[in-house]
Amino acid sequence: MAYAGGTRRAGLFENPSSEAEPVWLTFFAVDDPVAAAERVRTLGGRVVLPPSPTLRDNTIAVVTDPAGAILVLQKFPM
Repeated sequence: MAYAGGTRRAGLFENPSSEAEPVWLTFFAVDDPVAAAERVRTLGGRVVLPPSPTLRDNTIAVVTDPAGAILVLQKFPM
Protein backbone atom coordinates (compact mmCIF):
# COMPACT_ATOMS: atom_id res chain seq x y z
CA MET A 1 0.00 0.00 0.00
CA ALA A 2 1.08 3.56 -0.63
CA TYR A 3 0.02 6.28 1.77
CA ALA A 4 0.12 10.07 1.57
CA GLY A 5 -0.85 12.24 4.50
CA GLY A 6 -2.02 9.17 6.40
CA THR A 7 -4.50 8.23 3.64
CA ARG A 8 -4.19 5.11 1.50
CA ARG A 9 -3.61 6.27 -2.08
CA ALA A 10 -2.56 3.14 -3.99
CA GLY A 11 -1.94 -0.55 -3.59
CA LEU A 12 -0.95 -3.72 -5.39
CA PHE A 13 -2.94 -6.92 -5.09
CA GLU A 14 -2.24 -10.43 -6.30
CA ASN A 15 -4.36 -11.43 -9.28
CA PRO A 16 -6.73 -14.16 -8.05
CA SER A 17 -6.75 -15.86 -11.46
CA SER A 18 -3.64 -17.44 -12.92
CA GLU A 19 -5.31 -17.34 -16.36
CA ALA A 20 -6.07 -13.60 -16.44
CA GLU A 21 -3.69 -11.03 -17.85
CA PRO A 22 -2.36 -8.39 -15.45
CA VAL A 23 -4.48 -5.25 -15.41
CA TRP A 24 -4.38 -1.80 -13.84
CA LEU A 25 -7.62 -0.68 -12.22
CA THR A 26 -8.24 2.92 -11.32
CA PHE A 27 -10.31 3.40 -8.16
CA PHE A 28 -12.37 6.51 -7.53
CA ALA A 29 -13.62 7.30 -4.04
CA VAL A 30 -17.36 8.02 -4.05
CA ASP A 31 -19.87 8.73 -1.29
CA ASP A 32 -22.56 6.45 -2.75
CA PRO A 33 -21.54 3.64 -5.14
CA VAL A 34 -25.17 2.90 -6.07
CA ALA A 35 -25.84 6.50 -7.13
CA ALA A 36 -22.44 6.79 -8.83
CA ALA A 37 -23.04 3.61 -10.86
CA GLU A 38 -26.43 4.92 -11.96
CA ARG A 39 -24.82 8.22 -12.98
CA VAL A 40 -22.29 6.30 -15.10
CA ARG A 41 -25.18 4.56 -16.84
CA THR A 42 -26.99 7.86 -17.56
CA LEU A 43 -23.80 9.37 -18.99
CA GLY A 44 -23.30 6.53 -21.50
CA GLY A 45 -21.06 4.19 -19.51
CA ARG A 46 -21.85 0.61 -18.54
CA VAL A 47 -22.12 -1.03 -15.14
CA VAL A 48 -20.09 -4.25 -15.31
CA LEU A 49 -20.48 -5.23 -11.65
CA PRO A 50 -23.17 -3.33 -9.76
CA PRO A 51 -22.98 -2.64 -6.03
CA SER A 52 -24.21 -5.64 -4.07
CA PRO A 53 -24.69 -6.46 -0.38
CA THR A 54 -22.65 -9.63 -0.99
CA LEU A 55 -19.69 -7.78 -2.54
CA ARG A 56 -17.88 -5.66 0.02
CA ASP A 57 -21.19 -4.70 1.62
CA ASN A 58 -22.45 -2.48 -1.24
CA THR A 59 -19.28 -0.35 -1.23
CA ILE A 60 -17.93 -1.09 -4.72
CA ALA A 61 -19.03 -0.99 -8.36
CA VAL A 62 -17.06 -1.81 -11.50
CA VAL A 63 -18.01 0.30 -14.50
CA THR A 64 -16.75 1.31 -17.93
CA ASP A 65 -16.71 4.76 -19.40
CA PRO A 66 -18.32 5.30 -22.85
CA ALA A 67 -15.01 4.38 -24.51
CA GLY A 68 -14.76 1.09 -22.58
CA ALA A 69 -12.12 1.97 -19.96
CA ILE A 70 -12.68 -0.02 -16.76
CA LEU A 71 -13.05 1.98 -13.54
CA VAL A 72 -13.85 1.04 -9.96
CA LEU A 73 -16.10 3.21 -7.81
CA GLN A 74 -15.63 2.55 -4.11
CA LYS A 75 -16.79 4.04 -0.85
CA PHE A 76 -13.73 4.04 1.41
CA PRO A 77 -14.01 4.03 5.18
CA MET A 78 -13.25 7.40 6.74
